[in-house]
Amino acid sequence: MSFNLATMLVGSAAARPDKPFLYAGGHLFSYAEVDGLSGRVAEFLVRLGLEPGDKVAVQLPNVPEFVLAYFGILKAGLAMMPLNPLLTAPEIGPVNRWSQVLRNSGVHSVPRRMSSRSAGRFGGRSFAPGASATTGGSG
Repeated sequence: MSFNLATMLVGSAAARPDKPFLYAGGHLFSYAEVDGLSGRVAEFLVRLGLEPGDKVAVQLPNVPEFVLAYFGILKAGLAMMPLNPLLTAPEIGPVNRWSQVLRNSGVHSVPRRMSSRSAGRFGGRSFAPGASATTGGSG
């Protein structure tokens, strides 16, 4: 893993694992939880066959999954291309400007939501659809 925000997350999780990192829908994630869950995302992406330098487009609203996907993508050495979550399938479909943007970018995957088994559930906590998320400081 190169030096990036994920590297800083790993270091902060080691130094202060129980400190708050992410508040979402009245729930709190510690540095250690975000580090561990984003590590699982990274492992999953590598198992899919993605390699360092590959690009992954992500179409998620402001929810905890976005943060976990972001850090997981960085940990796997990948590049993230965030997409507006309000775009519809026809707008991203095969015959429009956005599909051309995706093709030209070299994006390998566009996760739009988590699997039905894991949607909205992390660390034993569930989140209402559309719940907002904010990140805490490094202190």
